[in-house]
Amino acid sequence: MNTKGITANGSIADTTGVLSNFMKTVGFDIPEYKEGTPSGDYLLVGAFEPTQWGSGMSDIMEWVYKGHTLIIVDNAERWAEFLADKEVLDYRGSKKLGTAWYGGNFFNREHPIFDGLPVNCVFNWEYQCFATYNRHRVGLRCFNGETLVACVSDHKKEVYSALSVIPAGRGKIIITTLDIPACIKDVKAYTVPVDLDGMNESMNTFNTKSENRANVVGQQLLLNLIKESNRSL
Repeated sequence: MNTKGITANGSIADTTGVLSNFMKTVGFDIPEYKEGTPSGDYLLVGAFEPTQWGSGMSDIMEWVYKGHTLIIVDNAERWAEFLADKEVLDYRGSKKLGTAWYGGNFFNREHPIFDGLPVNCVFNWEYQCFATYNRHRVGLRCFNGETLVACVSDHKKEVYSALSVIPAGRGKIIITTLDIPACIKDVKAYTVPVDLDGMNESMNTFNTKSENRANVVGQQLLLNLIKESNRSL
């Protein structure tokens, strides 16, 4: 795993402990967030419910506006509703991608978030940890922000977001529906080199266990999302 540029100066909101456990396997013991104003430069959100809905500023959003980064990698639909409630995200619902032949797919474009990973491509074997039909496959109807991973469903022409960056004051929000949690659950530290393009493990992607090394692409993407918190808009 390439962790260059990552610091532990952040916090994690995740009731399952999956995110914290994974970060420990790559050498970072990051404090847990429960309520109030987050500490550090970024807040990494997993299975955690947004609070402070309605009119007025929330602690998290006030912190983001001051120049920090909110990274949402689970429960994205609920957080999209929250961000719409706060008039940060123009969100108009979600779409579950089909699970039959040509049920839909993802594609990305070049951006520092994909450092060391394939870019400007449809998700093929390199990204099977996200694309296979047994993973959580959802797109968001987002009408602002910068879409870095888009997706389509069935034969419909509408394009949805699977990973977007939304400016918010001096800070930013990264929100993704890609099934990162499935890629990091119960991960143990790697003791041998791993092929980041996933080719050697691509035929094993229907094995949903986290030790399946096809998941390494999803794990590296998570690390890259954290690195993005250090990059200016």
